[in-house]
Amino acid sequence: MAADLPSGLTWLQFNAAVDSLCPLESKRIFGNMNPDGTSVFYRNQIRQAVLDLANFIPEFTRNNETVYYNQDFVLDGAASVGVLPPLGEIQSAWYYNVVDQVRYPVIQVPWESRFQLASNQAKNSLDSNYVSLTAASVEALAIADAMNTLKNNGRQKAGYMAVSPKHDKFYLFPAITGAWVFSLFWDGQKLDYRDAELVPFEEEAAQAVAWWVQAQFANYIERDTQRAGSFMVQYNNKRSNIYTRTKSKGFV
Repeated sequence: MAADLPSGLTWLQFNAAVDSLCPLESKRIFGNMNPDGTSVFYRNQIRQAVLDLANFIPEFTRNNETVYYNQDFVLDGAASVGVLPPLGEIQSAWYYNVVDQVRYPVIQVPWESRFQLASNQAKNSLDSNYVSLTAASVEALAIADAMNTLKNNGRQKAGYMAVSPKHDKFYLFPAITGAWVFSLFWDGQKLDYRDAELVPFEEEAAQAVAWWVQAQFANYIERDTQRAGSFMVQYNNKRSNIYTRTKSKGFV
């Protein structure tokens, strides 16, 4: 798994960028409304635009983040058991404490080691703060190579993750409790986002999304197909420009 932690806009920040480019649409009152004062239709169109961009631009299927909270897991002994994103390719995984704002890497171990993660066999290898892997724990979980990698990178703290052969679920040790969350970075098509999750697209994409949203409002709300078509032309041009830029950087 990659050691570098991706950075960028969160889903909440990206939505705020689109809101600033859609001052009328974001405040328009009709139909079902969200707690933030925007219409359900408006937020849904942002999501649809992002899905369209990701289908067209391969870079936007990379470095997705999924944040798991305690309620997203079921407990199996000392381990948390979670569901992986469909068809996602894991790039890196992290424990994150939302209070102390510290982050520790999670390393993969064989699926067969899940029983040791669920039992107390691995408990002595990490203290309550998820610190210091011992030589005994490395041997017990057969991850000497991974441990050496961590040492070479100067890392002293880590957790364990066992992924199923079908790539549909995983065991995580220690179990997620208190202020800790689990942050998973992966490549693939992401269908839904939480506010705090990082997104793989930047502010340039926000302008494209704004034009998509304005086109949908013009078409379905105002019944102005000519105005809607004008916005869609701008959207398609911006989408093509982003595709060309990412292709020139070797992302396509």
